[in-house]
Amino acid sequence: MKEHADLVSFSNWRWKDAEQRQLAVEVKLPKGPIAFIRYDFNTADGYVASGFLPGSAFVAGEATQTAFFPPATGVAAGGKTIVPDVSQATRLTIYVDPLPTDAVPAGQPAWVGPHATACEQGSVPDCKTLAAAYRTGRSDEGAVKADETLATHYRNRFVALGQTTCALGATETCFLLGLALVGGDDAPKDPDRGVAFVQKACGMGLQAACDWQVANLDAIQALAE
Repeated sequence: MKEHADLVSFSNWRWKDAEQRQLAVEVKLPKGPIAFIRYDFNTADGYVASGFLPGSAFVAGEATQTAFFPPATGVAAGGKTIVPDVSQATRLTIYVDPLPTDAVPAGQPAWVGPHATACEQGSVPDCKTLAAAYRTGRSDEGAVKADETLATHYRNRFVALGQTTCALGATETCFLLGLALVGGDDAPKDPDRGVAFVQKACGMGLQAACDWQVANLDAIQALAE
């Protein structure tokens, strides 16, 4: 393991099952929350596969949780999980990304802390909540002093995480990001791109995204002209 090895404790490495497609390990976060666990599978000749596990998947403290490297990416016909082929790998390198020291800005209302931590751990809705709160000075959680710098920070994090998790198949995130890009409030205004994200969410089966397209058909057609 490389970088910030003291933040995570791993034990009981083993194969998940007889197919030996995934390594299983017990994970403990003795010093508190983290942002991500990143991993690289390699051979002596080079790269095999890489990815990350969000820190929000783990509860800080002395309790252990089971993690799988690499994680499943979906379910194929017949119910078999889809897992990247790392059977040729001879080395697994793990990196731990800590939360930024300013993940929870000082002097903020109490409700900000959990949202800020969750955002840094990879929660797209929490990033959007804070982006909107610092842009407007209010939210459903309570009031906060408007701050352009913090609004920009959380907006950028919302967009970056939204693109990543949408690409990984998070349907509701695709829809959320699409609406933000269309509206231009908590993301740079880009209606064409926003509609594309909404259409992707609809194509993946999210009814709310399909309903939005029907309700906004004229505006969508106008963008295409």
